[in-house]
Amino acid sequence: VYVPAGIDQDYIGVAIHGSEAVLVLFEFRKGALLGRKISLFDHADYYEPGEIIRSFIIDYYTRADVPQKITVDHHFNDRDIIEQYLTARSAKKVALAQARSTEDRGVISMIQKNIELIHRDRTMDRALKEREQGLQQLKEVLALEQAPSVIECFDISNFHGKEAVASMVSFSEGMPDRSAYRRYKIRGYDSANDPGMIHEAVSRRVQHLINESLPLPDLMVIDGGRTQLARAMEAVCNFTGDIPVISLAKKFEEIYTDPEKKPLRLPQDSPGLHILQNIRDEAHRFAITYHRTLRDRKTTASELDSIPGIGAKTRRLLLEHFKSIDAVKKASEEELAAVPGIGKKTAGDIYGHFR
Repeated sequence: VYVPAGIDQDYIGVAIHGSEAVLVLFEFRKGALLGRKISLFDHADYYEPGEIIRSFIIDYYTRADVPQKITVDHHFNDRDIIEQYLTARSAKKVALAQARSTEDRGVISMIQKNIELIHRDRTMDRALKEREQGLQQLKEVLALEQAPSVIECFDISNFHGKEAVASMVSFSEGMPDRSAYRRYKIRGYDSANDPGMIHEAVSRRVQHLINESLPLPDLMVIDGGRTQLARAMEAVCNFTGDIPVISLAKKFEEIYTDPEKKPLRLPQDSPGLHILQNIRDEAHRFAITYHRTLRDRKTTASELDSIPGIGAKTRRLLLEHFKSIDAVKKASEEELAAVPGIGKKTAGDIYGHFR
């Protein structure tokens, strides 16, 4: 960014994120960038960006050197009056204006990029602090020996017991660890039985960890209420007594630590509850996605697998080209043959099958 040498000037930009505003000032002296100053404002959602800049200028230049030029990124009221005030303080003409030239807009653009980075870092810092507080809160309310570093959560997805699957997602230090996610096709049930399916999935998970001498999670969370918790605890106790297990019931966000005891209710804004809600919602998303994949795969298989000589590659080519089974059914023999990789003979077989 080109800044004319020989002139002292400041550039000021601001952005409001939620209730916080971040203001950045670039200080150029004789064309060189000497420093960056950052100011943060709370309750900023009540103000316009120009009002924040106006307030900052009045306060800041009562104690700082006033340059010849101050360029800002937002319009504000009383600009002429403030410009006169700054000129009187400086004893030389001070220009106060919005960025208009290419050079000025370039500097302001740099400032806005700085603001975005500052906001992102502050958001990450706040999120980290909240996660640390949440894990510590879970340690206390659940009477754990230590803050749960690794938390695993289970959920079930099925349609009247059909294509039933279980998901297991893992959070490390309050954040998703997707490399540790696992999916399970339910083997022991062909009708709706969520508690039984939870028992199967938890049993398979814990047995695998013990057989392979892998670390056990610090906490297991089950999506459900008393019954799901009871079956999950039963599954864990068949192998080990070293894994604390709780369940989270969605209706009132109640935390069950024992099927025979009253559930806990944490305040809706508590960081510990946020962690449990996040992992429960992620487990639900992961289970639903897997269930839909199996259901769609079965639907596709029932339509195309029955055609003699049609393999997985041909099925993929057809679906990529026609986008749906119905479109394949309606296609003419010429349209089928026009699909790269199909050929006339295969096109004829497909066309004849559906007619």
